[in-house]
Amino acid sequence: MDFSDKVRNFLEKLRALSDFQKKAIIFSVAGILGVIMFIFWIRGAMDSISKIGQTPITDISQTTTPSSK
Repeated sequence: MDFSDKVRNFLEKLRALSDFQKKAIIFSVAGILGVIMFIFWIRGAMDSISKIGQTPITDISQTTTPSSK
């Protein structure tokens, strides 16, 4: 039994489930992915917040902009 047969069998089992069970699976997967994404978002936010005091403040008048031709 190769991989495509396993996938086909798995999909047949999913099709045989009731609508309630299908919705429960979808919401569970979406919830788990949401929690994982939230954890990465929190870590990124904490990293950004910790870098706020370390960033040097530059004066806008001293910055250079590309000249338009």
